Amino acid sequence: RGVLNLDLFPMGTFEQNLAFGREIEKAVASWLMGRGQRILPVYDYSGLSEGKAPKFTAAVQSDSLVLPDLLGAKEGKSSWFEVKFKDHADFTRKTQRLETGISKRLWEHYHKVQEQSGLPVWLIFAHRKENVLRWASLASLIGTERVYGGSKMGHAGMVFFDYRALRYLARLSDIAPFAFVAHPEKR
Repeated sequence: RGVLNLDLFPMGTFEQNLAFGREIEKAVASWLMGRGQRILPVYDYSGLSEGKAPKFTAAVQSDSLVLPDLLGAKEGKSSWFEVKFKDHADFTRKTQRLETGISKRLWEHYHKVQEQSGLPVWLIFAHRKENVLRWASLASLIGTERVYGGSKMGHAGMVFFDYRALRYLARLSDIAPFAFVAHPEKR
């Protein structure tokens, strides 16, 4: 079992964190393709403004929707996949459970993307300390979510989920071995 190479872990600028997250997204896309999915890396299509999330554009700009990272297709069925890299799941005293989450704005956008496209949206969480990839569909998370409307965790708030509601997919070190190195004392 490897140990995360902290030199690669995002602790730097927004751009460095974004680049590291992009590498995790690519690793997850490769893993999905290895399981028969055809993948369109939607994050490659950010439109006219570089560094912006790709959007379903609308006639009225404020009606445009942020898209998930990946569009997958397998055996005549398509799905959206949003990949989130997190340091770890947090134990929350208020709910007495482990939680992970996404911004409230994205939660709302992804529900609308699902509604408009007719395709399910899956959230895939890569947790560093747990060394795990977990996932769930938006539909399966309804009822497990806890909405935080304050501004301490981003201007739009957050939506948190019961970590146990996410199904295990794989070990993160198997999906993204570039982020792990052998511990020097164990060589």
